[in-house]
Amino acid sequence: ESGGYLVTFDSGLFKFADHLSGILALSLPLDGQKKSWFTFSTDRDAIRRHLDSNPAVVAHLQTIVRAYVVGGAPALTAVPDAPRLREPFDQMARNLYRGMLLFVLAHEYGHILTIDQSLSPGSKLPVQWDREVSADGWGVLLSMVAQDGATRNATAAIWGMKVFLVCYELLERSVSTLATGTEISRRHAQSHPPTELRLQYLPNHFRVVTTRFTGGLVPPSPEEVESAIRESKGLDAITELLWERLKPNLVTLHTLGVRPDPVWTSAQ
Repeated sequence: ESGGYLVTFDSGLFKFADHLSGILALSLPLDGQKKSWFTFSTDRDAIRRHLDSNPAVVAHLQTIVRAYVVGGAPALTAVPDAPRLREPFDQMARNLYRGMLLFVLAHEYGHILTIDQSLSPGSKLPVQWDREVSADGWGVLLSMVAQDGATRNATAAIWGMKVFLVCYELLERSVSTLATGTEISRRHAQSHPPTELRLQYLPNHFRVVTTRFTGGLVPPSPEEVESAIRESKGLDAITELLWERLKPNLVTLHTLGVRPDPVWTSAQ
């Protein structure tokens, strides 16, 4: 009646994302150093070799996924807080986590902005799916505007969105694998579109929103937008390589009779 909005989040999301941000950071092999700046490689083969030589990264992922998916938020609460990492990985992890937090809130503001409009007029998507992917585009832009005042970082904003979607996708795949022994696609009846579809729409929606709203800032140039989209693809490779190593463990747990907490399956 007041015309306000109420946004709620699962209590385990933020702790899971905090741990996952560290895992993602540690999955990136160092590529060099220029003065005080470190660079990371997003080459798929380099990431694969790096993960193969650092099994503790995947072991950490297995621990938090099992705690959250099998025990729910209460079990995840019992897991120690995400550890501080050696630099430059700790700073990278903090940046990823902060970017994710900004996107999660900005996405909800995006719903308010797009309640009566679509970023893809004529879209054949279900109405609710169209609202979600439109809110994603606004969410990336608004989280970019929120970063450090006049400093804009389109790459960090897109990575923030992708960290959130990595959380979503890994949990979705894990629940399915533990429940059925098989990784399956999302059901079309669900209110949110599949992660791969959200990522498919993101580039064009981000291009559109940068021309509509800048929060008083000079919008990123087309070259900056395209560069940010290209650079963010490194996270896609990490996600797939981590899943390749996580899935066999979940299949084994399924065979042993371990199942997801009912809170996950009852929500589907």
